[in-house]
Amino acid sequence: MRITFNIFAIISIFLISVSCNKQEDTQSLQIDIVKQLACDSLRSTEIIPSEYTIQKDSILFVYAQDTKNNISMQFRINADTLLIIDSVFPNIQHMFLEMCISDKDSIFVFPEARNTLLLKNKNGDILAKQEVPSKYCPIAWNTLCIKDNSILVANAGMSALTTEDRLLMYDQIKPILKVTLTAEGSLKCVNYGRYPDIYRKTGNDYHDYYPQLAFVSNKKTCSAFEADHYIYLYNDTILEAKKKAKSRFIHHLNTIADKDKYDMVNLKNYLLNEPRYIDLVYDKFYNRFYRIVLHRRFFDEKLKKYQRKASVMMFDKELNFLGEEYLPKGIVFKMFVPTPWGILTKQTAGNQDNKACFCFIKIRNNTTKD
Repeated sequence: MRITFNIFAIISIFLISVSCNKQEDTQSLQIDIVKQLACDSLRSTEIIPSEYTIQKDSILFVYAQDTKNNISMQFRINADTLLIIDSVFPNIQHMFLEMCISDKDSIFVFPEARNTLLLKNKNGDILAKQEVPSKYCPIAWNTLCIKDNSILVANAGMSALTTEDRLLMYDQIKPILKVTLTAEGSLKCVNYGRYPDIYRKTGNDYHDYYPQLAFVSNKKTCSAFEADHYIYLYNDTILEAKKKAKSRFIHHLNTIADKDKYDMVNLKNYLLNEPRYIDLVYDKFYNRFYRIVLHRRFFDEKLKKYQRKASVMMFDKELNFLGEEYLPKGIVFKMFVPTPWGILTKQTAGNQDNKACFCFIKIRNNTTKD
């Protein structure tokens, strides 16, 4: 009997060990910088070959805005090259707040702080202009997502003063706005979605009122919030699935007290110290979701200054978790554009003039082949 028990114990320990190792492998990702694009050669840059092939006449079109200098940049990627199509090249050290991508002949643009939808062609010419009805405003322009002739933006109320105000806001406001340009040239606006349960049931203030949004198809969309561990999948306007997507680097999320959020010092400290889920991106080329995670601030004893790290979580099209890993040093996570050749992003430092440059990164785990 004792021998049988010992054999059973050994087998159990072995199976647990194998299971833990398998889980650990599944949770890890490999992130490689596969192509760097220097700023001075971006006018015409050859793209690395991809396992995902696109038609020669198919073009990915990216529009970006340097908000500090009020200069826009537009460039396009075809099967072989990345081409800048603007006469003025902005200082890309600054953040792009208005950025969207399309594979059509034209692109939607929401100018910052205006309730106007612009339709531009690949040369940047304005083809059409439409005003969004005031009943759907205010609109959060920092959230922008495009699919064919539709665009997703965050539709949210202003910052509520008290817990009671927030309970009312979270309960009554539908935070997702889908704007579609019809064949007749008019706008069709649809409001849907809801705030997370942790917001709605408590009325807590996380200084987060605008959802992150992503198109999966013309009808299917996804949303997520900065201080919520879940991702929400909608079919048309109906909630189809709610999946937990918790980062292994986020252990606790704090609220901000009403008395502190109007004190700029306290608010700044709160935003600097709190971890956040800061973006949700769908990769239509490889049918994956990415969730960008900004970690809690820490003091680097070697550099004698505060630092923040970021990681990326990867999910399959059913929102099953594939892994999470730190982003490489210098990667600017605010630009995270899926392409057939990897994720197009920015990279700072490491080059002699200390200017930012573009790069492609590949994200893999032990189950992905690309």
